[in-house]
Amino acid sequence: MVPYLVTSSGFTMLGTTPSLLRRSTSLTCAIAGQITSHYHIVRPLCWIGFALTSLGYGLFYGLLTSTSSFAIQEGVQVLIGFGTGISLSTPMLIVQAAMPFKDMAAATSAWILCRSLAATIGTCGSCKCLGGFRVSEANFKCLMMMVQDWLY
Repeated sequence: MVPYLVTSSGFTMLGTTPSLLRRSTSLTCAIAGQITSHYHIVRPLCWIGFALTSLGYGLFYGLLTSTSSFAIQEGVQVLIGFGTGISLSTPMLIVQAAMPFKDMAAATSAWILCRSLAATIGTCGSCKCLGGFRVSEANFKCLMMMVQDWLY
């Protein structure tokens, strides 16, 4: 990371900023697991998680400007973390419930492989894009160009 693009945060903040995203994801993943095991609710948790994640990324795209405050940036990260954490633990149960018993091992291993690859790429990309820097004008323009390339 180029230090002159970082505004109003030092190198110490670079390591602590994405921790809110990671902490909120792991906390809500544990809570969603407890809800699933206690109440046997699976699909509504998935829907709620996907809705919160979509809302968080929509707010991230809509609210993030070069003049947005640090609290807005962190709050949107926490919302994304909540949605991601809720929707991380439940799809495995949905995949296993949809498969016959003889295909359970293949479905589970395919799901674990896909989830591991997606988590590796997604976590690195999310922490690099969402955390670790306060948005400056140059970073904002670069980020918006990347988002527009992904959308179109």
